[in-house]
Amino acid sequence: RFRARRIALRKWQEQEEEQHPQSFEDNQRILEKDFYKPFAEWLKEEEGEGKEGRMKASAIGGKELGDKWATPDVIGVYKPHSDDLVKFNTQIFSIEIKTEDSFQSLITAYGQAMAYTLFSHASIMAVPNTVKKSDFFQKLIALCVRSGIGLVLFDAHNPENPEFRYEIRPRTQEPDMYYTNEYMKRSDKVKKLLR
Repeated sequence: RFRARRIALRKWQEQEEEQHPQSFEDNQRILEKDFYKPFAEWLKEEEGEGKEGRMKASAIGGKELGDKWATPDVIGVYKPHSDDLVKFNTQIFSIEIKTEDSFQSLITAYGQAMAYTLFSHASIMAVPNTVKKSDFFQKLIALCVRSGIGLVLFDAHNPENPEFRYEIRPRTQEPDMYYTNEYMKRSDKVKKLLR
């Protein structure tokens, strides 16, 4: 049975490649990390210059800060301008990006975004805009509103122009500064953002 399924899958894949050689190949190459840099650029524009502060952002991903649930895909640092008379405290934004809209992927993204609140002032999860079709979407919105997690939707099939947009803006909150300092000092990229 298993072998028959594998053969059928291989035949279907070959047919798809013949009928849509470019699109099938392109879809295979789109990875979650392809959206890290575009999101960092979008975050800088969305939260950055022209408002009361300055946002710097960088793609991190992997296990750069030590472990999976402590390493966001993108980190943003929101700082006051040097010439501001009244300065606010530097804020850390942590972003978890998922390119799948499955229930499991969404729950994992939410869990990771919640874990980031331990050391971040604002936590955001970015998920495909196709999630709007999901039965779980309204519950996801309710969870994000209740917990203060930001929700960004985007086109997960287009890394060149993902069209990120806020569905829910994150609520800033005070993190545990012990963990903020502990995690932020582990990455040279983050240290550079904080300078």
